Amino acid sequence: MRNNLKNLIKFSAEQLLTKSLTKRVIYIATILDEIYSENNIKEYQILRNSLFNVIIKSNFKYNYNKIQTLFKKWSIDQIDFSLKFFSTFFHLLNQAELQEINSINKKRSDNSNVKKPLSDSIQESIKLYKESNISLNQTLNYIDKINIIPTFTAHPTEARRQSLLDKQQALTLDIEKLLFTEISKNKKEYLNEKIKRSLTMLLLTDDLRTTRVTVSDEIKNTIYHCTRSLWNAIPELHKDLSNSMKLYYDYELKTKDFIKFRTWVGGDRDGNPNVTNEITQNAISIQKITILEKYKNSLTEVYRDLSLKIRKSEKNIDLFKSIKNDLKKIKISNHIVERLKFEPIRLKINCIQFKIDVLISDIKNNKNELSYSALEFQEDLNVIYETLKKQNFSILYKNGPLNDLIIRSKTFGFILMSLDIRQHSNNHEKAIDEIFSSFNIINNYSKIDEINKSKILCDQFFNSKINIDKISSHKFSKETIQLLETFKTIKSELRKDSSCISSYIISMTHTKSDILEVLFLLKLFDVILIKNNRLISYIDVVPLYETIDDLYNAPNLLMELINDNVYSKYLISRNNFQEVMLGYSDSNKDGGMGMATWALNESQEKIAKLFNEKNINHRLFHGRGGSVSRGGGKTKLAILSLPKECQNGTIRMTEQGEVISYRYGSGEIAKRHLEQIVNAVLKGLISKSNISKKDEISLLSKIARSSEEVYKNKIFSNECWDFFINVSPIKHISRLPIASRPASRSTLESFNDLRAIPWVFSWIQTRYNIPGWFGLGSSLYEISNQKKDIEVLINLYKKSAIFQHLLNKMSFEMARAQLPISKLYTDLTNNKEFHNIIQDEFNLCIEMYKLITKNKSLLQRSPVIENSIKFRNPIADLINLIQIELLNRWKNGNKEKEIQKSIFASINAIAASMQTTG
Repeated sequence: MRNNLKNLIKFSAEQLLTKSLTKRVIYIATILDEIYSENNIKEYQILRNSLFNVIIKSNFKYNYNKIQTLFKKWSIDQIDFSLKFFSTFFHLLNQAELQEINSINKKRSDNSNVKKPLSDSIQESIKLYKESNISLNQTLNYIDKINIIPTFTAHPTEARRQSLLDKQQALTLDIEKLLFTEISKNKKEYLNEKIKRSLTMLLLTDDLRTTRVTVSDEIKNTIYHCTRSLWNAIPELHKDLSNSMKLYYDYELKTKDFIKFRTWVGGDRDGNPNVTNEITQNAISIQKITILEKYKNSLTEVYRDLSLKIRKSEKNIDLFKSIKNDLKKIKISNHIVERLKFEPIRLKINCIQFKIDVLISDIKNNKNELSYSALEFQEDLNVIYETLKKQNFSILYKNGPLNDLIIRSKTFGFILMSLDIRQHSNNHEKAIDEIFSSFNIINNYSKIDEINKSKILCDQFFNSKINIDKISSHKFSKETIQLLETFKTIKSELRKDSSCISSYIISMTHTKSDILEVLFLLKLFDVILIKNNRLISYIDVVPLYETIDDLYNAPNLLMELINDNVYSKYLISRNNFQEVMLGYSDSNKDGGMGMATWALNESQEKIAKLFNEKNINHRLFHGRGGSVSRGGGKTKLAILSLPKECQNGTIRMTEQGEVISYRYGSGEIAKRHLEQIVNAVLKGLISKSNISKKDEISLLSKIARSSEEVYKNKIFSNECWDFFINVSPIKHISRLPIASRPASRSTLESFNDLRAIPWVFSWIQTRYNIPGWFGLGSSLYEISNQKKDIEVLINLYKKSAIFQHLLNKMSFEMARAQLPISKLYTDLTNNKEFHNIIQDEFNLCIEMYKLITKNKSLLQRSPVIENSIKFRNPIADLINLIQIELLNRWKNGNKEKEIQKSIFASINAIAASMQTTG
């Protein structure tokens, strides 16, 4: 192993990995070797003596055919062992890179100062405001506009089990202690043994779930990540903002609730029959109980901290009045009251804890009337805060556990994350059709034209005689019954707590009637009421535009709605506020990266302009996935590249799958991620207009249209579908037990049946990464030929933020592709020619990218990422070669369960090496 390690160190240095990251990598490789060597594991000896020797001798530039010949001889046990080895290595490498990021951030933070704050921090943005001569009042106005809402979804892109995640993270922290803290020799020996034991346990833990993840599992996992990292990160964010305002404006900023969280987990019904009304109710209850238990624990911490002796006096009268009111309603023993008579703050805390206990009991017993509200809780905490303030020691109330708890109470309320309900537009139309037919209003509603649909819906909204209590006596389809039960659940939950459900999202919104149908159903169930000719609404209705056509039609559709009698009244009932969601995944699958990027840019700019002209408050909700192909990547760059019209301080974005464990796996990473978002939003508010000239817009539009044409001609073809089905592991991905949601809305027979996530997931597995770049090479080449001058595109790249963003995304996905490996997958199909089409387009993309940007490599602008990919590729390639061998065995008739499990393991391992699934 010694020679192997020397070569690994040499290879790491050649890829320019930092010394600290190299140290982590070498330790991981060493400890893995020690565990297997000490236990004389036969499979490891084979792996080391055959495969590692080939790798090392070739200096990581090996002959694929030679390796494939080796894998053909391996038993399934040897393959499974190797996959476990490689996936464990990559999971620990991913954790090591996160620790490296943490370490770099800490060093940069330690070296920052008033004149040179940490890049992308809140302090940096407030310094920019001060240097831009923005007054204190203007700055406070901008801060008041900030409203950031990360939204957790359960989209199936986290391939790891929760138990594995926990073990990996705990193990990584021990490795950090061992390598980078000054500890005694004995402590080092102890830690090394502890790490060995933990890693052995990790190696013996199955990577694969034995059963499919349930929605309940997803709910618990999302809550776990939210509470684990955000509990400490949120107060730190608020302190950063307060300290920055004090530092640059000498202003004491009051606590602001500029960030809140929402979730789809337990509410997203679109294509997932496993999300039932019972599940939704449980999701709300579990979240409430979780946050209330966290508050109880925090109150105990505040109790221990605040041991002040306070006598009854005029200045403390509010505290004593508050306690007196509490004691009238709740039962606290006389012994406790007497014991704490000179420590009234502690007595007040006891009262609060008692009220929380009663509330938890109310929730568990599903009571309709809840005994204590989040607002009352905040008022109780404020009574304590104001009492401390009156003691004339500012340090008592400016910092400490009470202050942290006040901040958390404003962020999380009594719900932790407000729930969204989402359903496909087709389901609403079908339900309305059945209801109208059943009550003899109109037959075949779904077949009439759009104008008449809107007229009927408007008339029924104001004049319907349908009795909701009699609906249950009518015969409806199973789907319609479930939908009607959903609206009943919304009504009952909102009556208990108006903050528990915030939005009803309509996926695949195509027409005006798609929105009016939901408004009618909400009115039918009294979630929207009419009183004195005015509407009272308890929920936001959010259209989701996903396809290219829908993105382009969205501004016109919203204009129609603004002029609609029902919608205009609904808008007033929501304080003239409208949220609009834009889908990044389906638009990419529908039109390719070039067209999706441009259509999203055009759509959101026009939507924002329309709402601004009509004085409608609005928020854009960005449905971004984990991979760059689905709108992923650095959130701060995505925010800063938005059109100026969209920079209004309020923004919402989805956080999906493995992105949640990556961005919210630790408090430090979560805080850094969120502060970068706050920084970008603050900068966006004062950014100069980036309006493109007419000729630039025309050129960008041509690039988008041309790339879409190439993409659709090639990717929408039967030839591509046949190639995709045969070379990719899509049939196995659809069987992976990683989520409660099916991979397709129906049977997997055509391109349209497949969801965007498994589409991207499959191309990443084969290392083609097609959704991230295909079509752009031909488009850019054609434009440069038409103009007969590449300088036109070079100048566009220099001036246009959106074009820069597009090419940067494209080059990132191409840099992660590995077409020599991809080509080997063509052994699984007779249609080998389609690979040549992909290769030609790939070559053209590289050629045009280098000509336009003047960069010598795809990631010249990001050397750290480039070096990481170079280091990963040779090891990741081996996993692909194993997967190809397994798929070949499956194709040739070996369809035993063991082969299926091994293919699943290979999918997991590649996902770990690529740091994404979809």
